[in-house]
Amino acid sequence: MGNTSEQKRSGYPLCSNKESIDFRYRLITEPELVDANVREVCTRYSVSRKTWYKWKKRYETEGIKGLENRSRKPHTIDRKVTPSLQQHILQHRAEKLGPRRIRHRLRRRYQVSLSTRTIYKVLKRDGCNLLHPVEKVAYRRFERSKPNELVQMDTLGPFYLKGTRNKNYLIHCLDDHSRRAVSHWAQRKSTREAIATLDEWVSRHGPPDAVLNDNGRQFTSKAFLQYLSEKGIRQIRTSPRHPQTIGKIEAFNKTVKREFLRAETINDRSEGEIRYRRFIDDYNTNREHTGINGSTPDEKFYQNLNPTKQIERKVLPIYVNQTVTHVCKPNS
Repeated sequence: MGNTSEQKRSGYPLCSNKESIDFRYRLITEPELVDANVREVCTRYSVSRKTWYKWKKRYETEGIKGLENRSRKPHTIDRKVTPSLQQHILQHRAEKLGPRRIRHRLRRRYQVSLSTRTIYKVLKRDGCNLLHPVEKVAYRRFERSKPNELVQMDTLGPFYLKGTRNKNYLIHCLDDHSRRAVSHWAQRKSTREAIATLDEWVSRHGPPDAVLNDNGRQFTSKAFLQYLSEKGIRQIRTSPRHPQTIGKIEAFNKTVKREFLRAETINDRSEGEIRYRRFIDDYNTNREHTGINGSTPDEKFYQNLNPTKQIERKVLPIYVNQTVTHVCKPNS
């Protein structure tokens, strides 16, 4: 009944095919025929007012032809990748640039606008979408056969305690064979501190055959060279910008950062020095070192000096409810 009454009001039978020209023509002429407003007509035909005005505008500008379906093909087609443009893309890829950087490079240098996806498709088609991993350089590893043949030296810092702007440094001596360490907390990266650290090593273990260090001023000064000459120690310097030569002490620096500086909350320098000495003692005596097959530095150092000497190992009880926070944390 509803459809019949609506047909009488409009004078045309209703058509459910919204894609037809007849439906669109009746839609835009309905307000004049039945003396209704646009909102009522749009509700009756189940279309939006935006759609009504779109077809009305097309009919007024193009006539009945404007009510036909238009092609959905985009008005502009993306620029095709020419062989020369493809060559530019591959050339920039050889410079280790990714698709986004290549897109910016093409737009800035050649005024060519390509999407990142298009550039990626070009790279993938030529098998260049993934960069080949850089081959690792096989470094020649070395380790002295006996303790105290070679001692590596380095300075870590500066680092700052919380709430202060004072610089702090750590100066190390590390045995190349056993990884046993002697280290000092210092406020300056100076020759005097370097000599004091090496002198403590000499007082404990005797002068080493050689010292390996970088080209820092504290290791190349006249005072340091004079000290080495007096003790009969030969100096070996690393090549500039080649820290792999002193790789063992560089690895020790990472251990100090990870297990001490980042793990401990230090309020002042005096407290830090006490905790750092405790940390170095624990490193030498209790911490297993993967580079020397799980032994501690003291075990390897003294057993090679005196093979008959047995290092006493401390066996600590393990409790189920025990919580370990840090190996060097003082007992409360």
